[in-house]
Amino acid sequence: MWKTIEFYQRTNIINLSYRSLMRRIDLVRGMNNVLRSKVINGSRTLLINYDYIQEYFQRKRKLKLGIDDFNKKMEKKVRKVKSTLIVPDNISKYNIELSINFKDDYDRDYYEYIVKDLFLRTAFDMFYVIEVDSFGYNHLHIGLKGDADELKLILQHTYDNLLLHDYDGEEEKLFSKQTNVAVIRNNNAFLDYIKKDGEIKFLLKKQNLELFEGGK
Repeated sequence: MWKTIEFYQRTNIINLSYRSLMRRIDLVRGMNNVLRSKVINGSRTLLINYDYIQEYFQRKRKLKLGIDDFNKKMEKKVRKVKSTLIVPDNISKYNIELSINFKDDYDRDYYEYIVKDLFLRTAFDMFYVIEVDSFGYNHLHIGLKGDADELKLILQHTYDNLLLHDYDGEEEKLFSKQTNVAVIRNNNAFLDYIKKDGEIKFLLKKQNLELFEGGK
């Protein structure tokens, strides 16, 4: 998928400095499978193929943190995100359903990190609930207002950061099996379904403006 540099920076998929980013762009100029330009709204804009983000536009990945360090880092990232139990008036505009169940011993805090990481990257308003399935595994249901294709890109990057997937052929099958993105056909029915076993929380951009650059 081709996306603008602004998209990758806004979602923190590319977190290089401006100078480093321009240096990387100079390296791939002429590689039409990686970089291309397009006129959007009267201005020429650079587009990058997501398939090459990891190879050309990422810093070297750090070693996996120990569990104690990981929990400290997770808590630091998510502690400022505010949630509410009040259902917003525009609930009918929530159009995408995301379900995640790794069917392993991931605790509630782990799923809390995933949903809040997605919220901070996408700035999509969303609601979520963490439930326990019949096998005793925690799993996550999310409803959000946004674009399904953008969500999949950002979610894949979130998983990469957590070192859950490397996205070879087998991992892609695993991703598809454990992660489901679909269109919400009936908001009230979806809310009724996910609130049967848990408390629904809403993450709203207007209540977390200080966490987004420029308050936008």
